[in-house]
Order: sequence, then structure tokens, then C-alpha cells
Amino acid sequence: MSEHRCLCTYHKCKDSRTADGQPGVLLKLRQFRSHQENEQRLKDRASVQEARDRAIHAQEEAMATAMSSLSVSAPTEPTLSPADKYRIDHVVRLVAIISELKDDASSLQKEVEGIGSPLPGISYQDERLQDTLLQFGSSRQRANEMLQRLGPLKRGEYCKDHSVRAIREQTIQKLQEVLQLIGQRERIWNGILLQRQAAREAFVAQGGVVYDCCE
Repeated sequence: MSEHRCLCTYHKCKDSRTADGQPGVLLKLRQFRSHQENEQRLKDRASVQEARDRAIHAQEEAMATAMSSLSVSAPTEPTLSPADKYRIDHVVRLVAIISELKDDASSLQKEVEGIGSPLPGISYQDERLQDTLLQFGSSRQRANEMLQRLGPLKRGEYCKDHSVRAIREQTIQKLQEVLQLIGQRERIWNGILLQRQAAREAFVAQGGVVYDCCE
């Protein structure tokens, strides 16, 4: 059974190194998934306060923008109609939701950039290549899920507000950039894996024997 390289923070796998000198810990699939689940829960807990802070900040900005877009003016404190208050509340809520998605997209971009590109002159094992491609696949899934969440946020009266449209378009652009980056990095790593597989097949065709050190 193949092993997967874990670089999680929860179990401090990222601080370890395997026999080939690469960072991480090699785990069986079941244990690897358990580590990933614990890592995700850790990230979720750590982001709760950040999400609250972002929402508060987004609400403050959205309130100012929404007030401006409604063209409410008064020499002293404005008196808003129930309809205006209702509109502002919805605009603020939508902007806060999309702002959180935008921040998540920026974090995902940093994670993808952190995976990096293969270093010249380094011979990577199939396992390392497959693990890297697995990380890219997981990142692509997360980006697509964010895009799906943005889909319904373009319909409805309040979604047409300028502040909502603006941040939604910015978030979509960010996610498209992330997906493009994932595609570029994936092609590089997958190309190396295909080259290794072709070289192995040619070696075997010439009568060579390939031994799997993990068996």
C-alpha cells in the first residue's frame, strides 16, 4: 500500500523529514486522511476569530458604501425608512459573506504558491510527485467550491448593488488566478511524473528490473 506525505501542522508533520531528506512524514492512506481532517479542524478553529474580525470590518465598509449608493443625505443624523434599512442590512450581509470568500481565496493562493515548483537537478520519487499532484487536486476542488458558492450571489435585487457586484467580481478574478496557477504547476509536476514512467518502461523493455523500495 502506498504512503502519502503529510505536511500538517496539527501533528507537527511539517517539522519532520523523511529518509530522502524531504519535509513531512509518510503515512498510510487512512492515517493521512485522519491527519488532514485534524488539520482542517485546526484551521477552522483558528479562522473563527479572523472571520469575525473580517466580517465586522466588511460590515463597516459596506455600511458606508451602501449609505452612499442609496444617496441618503441629511445635515445631521439620517432618518432611514424601513425599506432603506432592510436594503442596507442585506447589502452588508452579502458583502461580509463575499469578503470572507475573497480572504479564503487569497489564503488558498498562498498555499498553492507554497507547494512550489520542482527544483532543477533534483530527482523526485514517484510518491513525492503523486503527493504533490494530490495537493493540487485538493486545492482545485476548494477553489471550485468557492466559485459555486459565489454563483447564487449574483441573483436577486440586492446582489445588483454596486458594492456587492464589485467585491464578487474581485473574488471571482482571484479564484480564476488561483485555478490558472494550479494548472500551470500541475502540468510541470505531471510532466516530470510522465517522464519517470516513460524512462521506467523503457528500462524494463530493455530487460531491466525495477525494485520498489517501499514494498
